[in-house]
Amino acid sequence: MREFIWRILHPGTGKATVIATGSAVMLIAALSDWVRLPAFRYASYLLSAYALVIVCIDGARLVKRAYGAADARLEEKLGWWYEPLMNPSARNPWTLVCALLFNLIFALVKLGMGLWYRSAWWLAAGVYYVALAGMRFSLLRSYQEGRRGVGKYAEGWAAYRRTALQLLALTLTMAGVMLEMLASDRQIDYPGVFIYAFALFAFVKWIGAIAAVARGRRVRDRRLAATGCLNLASAMMSVLLLQTALISRFGDGARGFARTMHICAGVGILLIMLAMCVVMLWKSRPLKVNISQR
Repeated sequence: MREFIWRILHPGTGKATVIATGSAVMLIAALSDWVRLPAFRYASYLLSAYALVIVCIDGARLVKRAYGAADARLEEKLGWWYEPLMNPSARNPWTLVCALLFNLIFALVKLGMGLWYRSAWWLAAGVYYVALAGMRFSLLRSYQEGRRGVGKYAEGWAAYRRTALQLLALTLTMAGVMLEMLASDRQIDYPGVFIYAFALFAFVKWIGAIAAVARGRRVRDRRLAATGCLNLASAMMSVLLLQTALISRFGDGARGFARTMHICAGVGILLIMLAMCVVMLWKSRPLKVNISQR
């Protein structure tokens, strides 16, 4: 399975060039209304997202090679700043602060859009990002607990399990919101600039989430892994927001198609979120007694 995923994410320079070129041509054809088939448009969006991911991964590999060669000299130049800037575990609190502020700003934008368009879905999305910001704040508090003498390892697992429970509660709440969205079946005509902004945000969030999850698997501190799971939850919501905007803009008023796509994407994302929460709770299960008795 790992070898299969590796081949998907690292197809090689030649194949990556063909995929990137083909996705660019398909995306231009879809956005220029040369081809108006909804299936073609969604295929172009998915292929362009995949092309962006593999290009960024190959670019990250090149940057990593250059960084590895200059790492020793960089450590000598930075001195004391090397550890908080280059160590993922030491850098995570600062990353959480930036992500928390960004979540609050994005939540305000979504709440404003919900009020402007009178859309319960966008208001729920704003509340979702506010909740994610609260979870990041909870992780930040766990670092303060570690500085007060609580064991770093135990506090990391406690924060990991707490984040899983919070994500589970948020996912179940969002399931009800999605049902309300399907029941109302309301479509809003968004400006074209919103579509591009949502698409760019979704692509960036997915790349950052994949990188954060990969970093969390390589370190012992579970708070870094919990941060990656929060980034993944944010990225999944961005896909739903992008799909809502795309269907409203390019769906040609096809109510049945819009409902089908909302059901498929919503159920798929909810299942992934629930599976992620269950895995997080299962991983932290052996330490539940020890953590509760500290």
